[in-house]
Amino acid sequence: MSLPTITQRATPVPRHDEPLTQASLCSLCPKLCRPTCPVAAATGREAVAPWRISDAVVRGTSSGWSLPLAEQVASCTGCGACGEPCLPGTNLAEESRAARAAAAAAGAVLPAGLAIRDRVATTGSPRRGTRPGRDDAGATTVLFAGCPADPSAALALFEAAGEPVRCAADEACCGAVAFDLGLVPEAAALAARAAAQLGDAERVIVATPSCARMMREEWPLLGVVGPPVVTAVEWLASALPRLSFVPDPAPVAWHAPCTLARGLGVVDEPLRVLAALGREVREPLATGRTTRCSGAGAAYPMVDANGAEAVAAVRRAELATLAAPVVTACASAAKALGATDLLALAASRLAR
Repeated sequence: MSLPTITQRATPVPRHDEPLTQASLCSLCPKLCRPTCPVAAATGREAVAPWRISDAVVRGTSSGWSLPLAEQVASCTGCGACGEPCLPGTNLAEESRAARAAAAAAGAVLPAGLAIRDRVATTGSPRRGTRPGRDDAGATTVLFAGCPADPSAALALFEAAGEPVRCAADEACCGAVAFDLGLVPEAAALAARAAAQLGDAERVIVATPSCARMMREEWPLLGVVGPPVVTAVEWLASALPRLSFVPDPAPVAWHAPCTLARGLGVVDEPLRVLAALGREVREPLATGRTTRCSGAGAAYPMVDANGAEAVAAVRRAELATLAAPVVTACASAAKALGATDLLALAASRLAR
């Protein structure tokens, strides 16, 4: 199945001071976004097309929020594909998150939100368990893995690069999942706790793209101050001169994660890393800023597991035509697509 991009914006879709007011713009548009929506295409449900989500936002804002409306606006993966052909410049991911927050504040909390709220109230975090940690003397850089990621590969790369780093075994949650489910007070509290754990770090290297986006874009709006954010792929690309790899010319199929490529603008760095590993890179037609969704966007699999799997199946079929193992740079996308994470691939090829 193909999800064509009709046009491509010269610049990324902007943020808006009043996210919910964007919804009314859809009534003025010829719906060029419709073919780009991975959820509508994979599930065949017109109710989750971008303009229908905006229609639900208008109804919720004007007439009051109900759980069915909250579930409809939560049917957005946040991939941002619909923003590419959008003539008015609607940022549906931003609009949808703001609508979920408004619905939750009105008492229409998503079932997944209730589960996360209970877990946070019980344990203090959505996360379960601990992972490997590290506390090198004199380290001013913190590695933040994020809930879905294992920091082991990144820690091995830091060690090989000779760069001291801190990584908490009991890493606090950045609040991205709670925020995506509309739980703004819980997200703000989690973000504040994570920022406090980062301490006086000069920068934070973030392995999970949705966590990097949360820290970079939403923390300031929540009044939370953290150090400068660098994605782990950007750090790895900059560290290549200090690393030595055993080259492997075998082909790989590259899946560009939506948040990393379209949301954060990190497009070339993963390809530089793969080139340094000696790999032949095969890319689908939809890649870079026009990449297609894996279905694993933020909290979407928690809201609609069947829809998330349908979206993932479309992308897996597209990548399968490249006849090579899939590599990506997002732990959630890797799980959805059966792919290898780029950091793990790089760590496995380190010259010992």
